[in-house]
Amino acid sequence: MKITKTMCKAQIDLLNRTISGDAETTRQDEDGRWRSIPGRYNLDHSYGGYKLCRYCTEGGGNTDITNYRMTARELYYVLTGINAVLSIDAHKPLLNSIDSAKENSYELH
Repeated sequence: MKITKTMCKAQIDLLNRTISGDAETTRQDEDGRWRSIPGRYNLDHSYGGYKLCRYCTEGGGNTDITNYRMTARELYYVLTGINAVLSIDAHKPLLNSIDSAKENSYELH
């Protein structure tokens, strides 16, 4: 079966829903401009490869989560592994600590 960009995007949506409660990666501000939501994961596709990234600013700046570009199939397997680990009940304390870290990190910036 061919692994497509859409299938990778669906796994990233699941990752965002698991960690943040919804799959949205952008929102409209009061001026009507679309802004990235910091802390949300997104797919970077260029030069024939894919990378998992995470937004760090509202202006669209992101940081790489995967170290290098990979094929859609390789990234899909990485994402399904991440989602499988997060679907186990043992991750709940981790997500609570992520939420408290988010609150503290926004206060520092």
